[in-house]
Amino acid sequence: MIASVFKPRRHRKGKLVIAKTYTAQYKIKGMPKIKRVALGVTDKRLAEKRLAELVREAELEQHGMSIPKRQAE
Repeated sequence: MIASVFKPRRHRKGKLVIAKTYTAQYKIKGMPKIKRVALGVTDKRLAEKRLAELVREAELEQHGMSIPKRQAE
C-alpha cells in the first residue's frame, strides 16, 4: 500500500509555486493506478487523518464491507 500527503508544486511564469492546501495520494493492492485527492486543508495532521479515513473506506469497499460511493449517491 502506498499512502502520502503533500503540497503540489508547479512552475508558473518561471517561478516555483507551492499550493496552500494538501493533496493525498494512495494505492491499495488491486488498484490499477495511484489515486490523488485534493483534501482542501492547510494542517498536515488533519490531512494525514483524512488520508487514513480515505484509505480505510477504500479497503472496506475493496473487501465488500461497504457500499461503493458511486452506488451510494
